[in-house]
Amino acid sequence: MRILGCELLLFVVNTRLEKKFKVKIDPKKCKGCGLCVEVCPKNVLEMSKKSNNQGYFSAQVVNEKNCVGCGNCYMICPEGICIKIYKK
Repeated sequence: MRILGCELLLFVVNTRLEKKFKVKIDPKKCKGCGLCVEVCPKNVLEMSKKSNNQGYFSAQVVNEKNCVGCGNCYMICPEGICIKIYKK
């Protein structure tokens, strides 16, 4: 009985860890402050080497598979409309 409990716990933990997230950044709205890149615990974002139409080097998604959906990036964004996170 105890083994079954452990297996159930592992199943629940693995299911929670397997959640996948889609990160979208609107480069037209991003001002390139880099705060989202700094607060991401999984290095999902980095600053682009290309500037947007306004001349800013916006953030871009580089390691989306690492996203845990914590929301740090969109909560710290001063524009408040540049970053969206969706469950896949």
